[in-house]
Amino acid sequence: MLSVLGPEAVWSMLASLVQPYLKHSSVPENLEEFHAAYREFLIQQQAPDLVPQAEAFGNPWAPLELTYNDALQRAYQRHVNDLAPEEQDELIPCSETENRSILEEIHDGFRQLSARCPTLGKLFTSSIHTICVCKPKKESHRKIHASSCSGMLGTIIFSGAVGLSSEDYAELLLHEFTHQLLFLDECCHQHFDFDILLARQASSYSAVLKQPRPLDRAFHSILVAAEILMARASFLPYTPWIKVHPPTVQLYRNLLESMSSFKTFKAFASELTGILPRVWTLLDAVEEGITSLTSGGLQIQQIDAVQRVAV
Repeated sequence: MLSVLGPEAVWSMLASLVQPYLKHSSVPENLEEFHAAYREFLIQQQAPDLVPQAEAFGNPWAPLELTYNDALQRAYQRHVNDLAPEEQDELIPCSETENRSILEEIHDGFRQLSARCPTLGKLFTSSIHTICVCKPKKESHRKIHASSCSGMLGTIIFSGAVGLSSEDYAELLLHEFTHQLLFLDECCHQHFDFDILLARQASSYSAVLKQPRPLDRAFHSILVAAEILMARASFLPYTPWIKVHPPTVQLYRNLLESMSSFKTFKAFASELTGILPRVWTLLDAVEEGITSLTSGGLQIQQIDAVQRVAV
């Protein structure tokens, strides 16, 4: 969302969400006023127990001790209950020592991300209030690394996977932040008619998992892949030891295949597919952004070798 639409559009979206909850003006005059209004917005969208006190906003890294509660477990359970049986799971909270260690590693990734793109860092800490480390009970699910869901706006869950570098965490944070911004965008512009979507049970190729997925999840994968590609091309260097996403050329091919698969539904009316106009607007922006990567003569296979500078 940040690279695809630009930071001004993202700030504008956030401003429109908090505007009804501002007490003294139509636009927030400072971050403290924004956070207070944003907190009120979140309380209206989800279980209040999932929304921390006002002082937690602006710094999702503190306090490090707390990241897990019963409300989080219930929200996560509602999320996975909508998935196929083989994807359903539950969370196991980490010990305080383990939690602190992993959060510090994630924070290192955020420092790298924020140093290279300060605007991204400001947007992230303005809208993400909780970084949670909880292991999925199923060992096979721990390779997922991180997750977000629309019932837990502002919360990102990391699985505590071992062997990840700060560069991995930088990309994972951007990955999950893209999901979060899409959930917030859907609070402004409906993306899908889920009654139709669930009735049809149509699928499309995922740019991230490289397999057929429900349309809403395939759509998210396209935006995530595009954001990672555009970040690598502008400010976030790719390193060969990154495990959470494939090398740029492969990710680019996955993205093109996913977009081609999804666009087959464009020939049908939204009453048949459940796909609403905002989805196509965002996919057009993705296509324009990806095309711009090579318009200056840069080849996709050259992106991983280009030196990055902070933006």
